[in-house]
Amino acid sequence: MKLPLKCRWCERDIPIDLRTNGVQYCSDSCREFARKEQLVSLVHAISEAYRFHKLKVGCQRCGYDRCAACLDYHHLFGKKFRIDAKGWYYQSDRVKEEMKKCVLLCKNCHYEVHNGFELDMGLNNETSTD
Repeated sequence: MKLPLKCRWCERDIPIDLRTNGVQYCSDSCREFARKEQLVSLVHAISEAYRFHKLKVGCQRCGYDRCAACLDYHHLFGKKFRIDAKGWYYQSDRVKEEMKKCVLLCKNCHYEVHNGFELDMGLNNETSTD
């Protein structure tokens, strides 16, 4: 006699006719809910890593590092796409290559640069992707 197997999502017994090949869910809907929960957890972890990276580097012009939402990537040349947390998840190698063309600036410095102010005030051109 086999012990009842429990669904990993809802903890109900998995029907006997579905207990083949390592089935872990009692239905397709439970499998889908579990998959979505795992994806959300992964996206949150990646977003947190992205936020941490921005705070670690800070504004490369003035040194601001209090709020990650206030820090933008400014392309120095050859912009192919926008850098954001979503890109870190889907194309991390491409994002790292794109980051080599950028400097991290706070909103104030970013707007100043786009309005003709000098970029080179204390600028450190290295954006570590570690």
